[in-house]
Amino acid sequence: MPFPPSFDHVWDITQPPDTQQANLLGQDIRNFKDDIMQRFSLLSGTTANRPTPETLNATWGGVGFGILFFATDTGKIWQWSGAGPAWVDVTSNFIVPPSNTPQIVATLSLTAQGANIAPTTLYAVPVGSPGFYRISAYIVLTRPATASSTLPDFIAIWTDFDTSVVSSSNFLATRSNNLLGDHSPQVGFDGNTIMYVLGGTNFQYQVAGYASSGATTMQYALRAKLEFLGP
Repeated sequence: MPFPPSFDHVWDITQPPDTQQANLLGQDIRNFKDDIMQRFSLLSGTTANRPTPETLNATWGGVGFGILFFATDTGKIWQWSGAGPAWVDVTSNFIVPPSNTPQIVATLSLTAQGANIAPTTLYAVPVGSPGFYRISAYIVLTRPATASSTLPDFIAIWTDFDTSVVSSSNFLATRSNNLLGDHSPQVGFDGNTIMYVLGGTNFQYQVAGYASSGATTMQYALRAKLEFLGP
């Protein structure tokens, strides 16, 4: 059987009919075994190989229940929801790190960047996972401009747990050396990078202050990670 297999038999719980001839029983059993083998083999695999369950005479998922898929490339656990329908990330419901161990919930790795970045969601904070989050970021100049340039700063954007106010903090400062390997310096202390975030909100980032002059534009790389430190 090739992998990933395709569902060559539609899962139809109304077949075979009660009136079917007995001599077709063997074929039905073989088809049934093939159906089971195909579907069990797709309980895990890469995220791109998640199957789309059929809906013919069957209910595979709904609010709070559904098929689980274990992504071997990202370590995430997905649950099929009949609402949508869509795969829902339920990893946080299964993997609970020790209270004193940070859990990396999102990473960012961008290269050959040549512009500012508008506010972009880095992580959708689960409703049940409010608490302390720590953001770490690093911007480095990978191609100097012909004349001059300014490395941008990194801005974290989150919703405060106690006030529901959307807040932001500049984590990195701009820098205008225009030198290969130069990096944006940190602003302040770790207190600027740790926040208590409301669940059910989006943790976002923004890159601002980019400037470049000359025929060759400045490019930079951005690396970042977001950690959940606990409630």
